[in-house]
Amino acid sequence: MLTTLRRIQQDADNSPDIFHVLQSVVKAVRNEINANCCNIFLFDDEKQEYVLFATDGSNPAAVNQLRIPHGKGLISLIAERAEPLNIDDATTHPQFFAHAMDADEPYHGFLGAPLIHRKQTLGVIVTQKTAALPFDAEEEAFLITLCAQLAGTIAQARASGHFSALLRGQVSGKKVENITLKGIPCVSGVVTGQATVIYPQADLSAVPDQIITDIENELVIFEHALHTCRKEIDKFRQRLGQSLPPQELALFDAYLGMLDDNGLGNEIRNLIHLGISAQTALRDVISTHEQHFAIMDDVYLQERSADIRSLGQRLLACLQEQELTTRIYPANTILVGDEISATDLAEVPNDRLVGVVSGKGSINSHIAILARALGIPAVLGVEGLPLAELDKQEVIVDGNTGHIYIAASTQLRQAYLAQQAQEQQSKADLLYLRDLPAETLDGHRISLRVNIGLMINRGSSLRLNAEGVGLFRSEVAFFGRDRFPTEEEQRVIYRQILAAYSPRPVVMRTLDIGGDKTLAYFGIKEDNPALGWRGIRVTLDHPEVFLVQIRAMLRASEGLSNLQIMLPMISMASEIDEAKRLISRAYNELQEAGLTLSFPALGAMIEVPAAVYQARQLAEKVDFLSIGSNDLIQYLLAVDRNNAYVAHLYQSLHPAVLRALHHAVQECKKAGKWISICGEMASNPTAVPLLIAMGFDCLSMHSANLLQVKSLIRDIHMDEAKELLNIALNMDNAADISRFIMERTMQNDTK
Repeated sequence: MLTTLRRIQQDADNSPDIFHVLQSVVKAVRNEINANCCNIFLFDDEKQEYVLFATDGSNPAAVNQLRIPHGKGLISLIAERAEPLNIDDATTHPQFFAHAMDADEPYHGFLGAPLIHRKQTLGVIVTQKTAALPFDAEEEAFLITLCAQLAGTIAQARASGHFSALLRGQVSGKKVENITLKGIPCVSGVVTGQATVIYPQADLSAVPDQIITDIENELVIFEHALHTCRKEIDKFRQRLGQSLPPQELALFDAYLGMLDDNGLGNEIRNLIHLGISAQTALRDVISTHEQHFAIMDDVYLQERSADIRSLGQRLLACLQEQELTTRIYPANTILVGDEISATDLAEVPNDRLVGVVSGKGSINSHIAILARALGIPAVLGVEGLPLAELDKQEVIVDGNTGHIYIAASTQLRQAYLAQQAQEQQSKADLLYLRDLPAETLDGHRISLRVNIGLMINRGSSLRLNAEGVGLFRSEVAFFGRDRFPTEEEQRVIYRQILAAYSPRPVVMRTLDIGGDKTLAYFGIKEDNPALGWRGIRVTLDHPEVFLVQIRAMLRASEGLSNLQIMLPMISMASEIDEAKRLISRAYNELQEAGLTLSFPALGAMIEVPAAVYQARQLAEKVDFLSIGSNDLIQYLLAVDRNNAYVAHLYQSLHPAVLRALHHAVQECKKAGKWISICGEMASNPTAVPLLIAMGFDCLSMHSANLLQVKSLIRDIHMDEAKELLNIALNMDNAADISRFIMERTMQNDTK
């Protein structure tokens, strides 16, 4: 049975045709457990029916014709109960549902199991036999295992829209409209634009099938990449020529030989002449040669397949580098990819990027945070993105619901364009708040600051009159380099920020790397990075890095006096003590060197549960505390915010989160210190009334949310906010708390 399961999984992984996969599955299952029939039914959400998608043993003409209404028959029973059903005679079961396409000889023995993906029942697999006997326990266990294994593949195919055409009875040659993909809504707003698909760099397996029409231009691109690749290899050979023996250098000679006109280069040119893109041709040629070597009996020759692949990846990198320099982004670019990085976002001119769609990521992943900072709608965690089919297509991104529409009908497109215009008008209507204070109806003042990490944030936050910077992510000075930045390079960056916001305060977080934030030149390899070497732990272990950064910050603040320094990932008081000694040392040395400086206010971040329960002791050692809600929620709830399997469990209104925040604020106030919150929760409209009631002095957020939050604060009394908080603290789940806050807010709006 294990062999069959592996074969089915391999088929599912390697076949682009889901219908072929399902037909292979029913044949394999029927053979494995000696059934007379195996059927796969998938659920049509729109029509609320279970549709026969594949069969072996029943009438093939019944595929897509046999539809069982939800609530009828044994299929519905299995789906509703979300558990298998194994009985000796289906025809005697009270919920048996006969249909016109049943076999002439009735089946009796019946075994069915649900296809469930992330709590959603997608369909049912059914096996039957003529004998009036149940299937045995091993056969039942096999089918349950298969369903669990196959459900993810089916979910991806459903998400890609491949099922939609068949379910609606649409066939090849007819226009399919309103294909819908579903992901996690991460940044609100709707936008219509042109998809620009990006692929992982130097990954041959990720290269899609691409057809080209301008063959001459494609040949020019290929020859340029080939020339670049040859130069790189020759440079490597010369560099290593003094330290390697001739026999080892022969590998580089072999590489150059493979790229000449009688080798791989000519094979790739031949495919380009057939209208195949250079990258696709390279993929196919390398794959053919790699397989040829891999099947040889000689071990030495087998290992040469890795050399072929390595050469192919290097040539692909040269092709893609050229593509990056020549790529033209349309005026309304929606960036689409399986996994989009910060550098991918940075490649697109700011005035052209309007939306983001990614196969990976969640509401609090860093790509979502960056999109939020840019104020552009984003939908992440989209399973089954048909990347090759999306490029250059007009798509609609609904960041409010998580839907992406391809080939939208005229009616749907007009509806979304109207909604987009309405949202833009709503933002414009809030501009009158720019110069008004963020204070409640009864005069309680809250400081609203911005989180920044990209220079692009600076202009918008200043235009919206932010009261300062609640979080500057200093690690931006360390990214995109091949070494640590010098003290002077850092000073220039920090000075720009401090000067731009002066005299308003700027809270600069010291270098926070580790976890999901890594530097290419400072690798950190850990089995569990979230609980490992990160934040203050790294910089205290490397005082030479910490001191350079502190000196750069202090020098940048000369004559401005608006610098505040914040320490990330504090979990014990001794870390603050050690950091304060180093900061004082740097300050005293610069004073002795003749600089006139003000000693900056020092803060600590509350990001781990240990810090919550030491909040008073930590507050007594610093000037302020700041809650980093993104990491704190992650640690409190044991939820990786970037893991699509558990992203829905990441809940900022979870009772444990609210109680932890409330406790930290109370303890900080007992120490007589100031406290802020700088995570995504600070701009959550449902959370804002609770946060101000807790006693936060400052909310720090992306500038795109500043005016909306100010509007919420100016529409509520502090007494009312405290009443909401008292009730919420006694509720037991996040959904009820969210519903309660929204209902009360709507009631106030109607008064």
